Amino acid sequence: MGKENNLDELRDSLIGILSQGKSKKEIEKFLFLHENGEIGTFFDKSIVNINMVLSEDGTKIINIYSNLIFDIAIEQKLLSYLLQLNSQSLTGAFNIITNEEGTRGIVSFSFAYMINEVDRDIFIKSFFTVGQIANYYAKEIKSKFGGLTIKEYIESEGKNIGEEAAKKPNKGKSERSEIKEIWE
Repeated sequence: MGKENNLDELRDSLIGILSQGKSKKEIEKFLFLHENGEIGTFFDKSIVNINMVLSEDGTKIINIYSNLIFDIAIEQKLLSYLLQLNSQSLTGAFNIITNEEGTRGIVSFSFAYMINEVDRDIFIKSFFTVGQIANYYAKEIKSKFGGLTIKEYIESEGKNIGEEAAKKPNKGKSERSEIKEIWE
């Protein structure tokens, strides 16, 4: 029970940092909770997700990531390109999540760090770094190797994004109401 409360406190703290100075209505437009408790937020043309883990010794791990390209063919040139990018990266790493056959997958970028207490400046800088990298490299990777951007993927799955999702009754509605409750 204590571990779950600590994760809730961490989640509330991060939501507070992301939404500082914004009205409830503004918050609901860009911030949502995934079913697994992760925070999701729109960042220009990407969605940046924040996963929180609490270790046995109480250390908090914050993983900020964005899925850049979906349904991409896994080929040697792509792997070489991502390896080259990772060797040049000072923060974070590009990853591939493959299907069972290992022929297609998702390219993501993630940055994780351990903390005892949330440092607002480090969190904001990390969040914006992941968002900017996601926006830039999603275009770059798509132009070189194909695949679907997050917007194209969501549309191909027939899901709603942004304000459309808030207006239509679906899973997004209940997730958004959880965010609303935090600020009431």
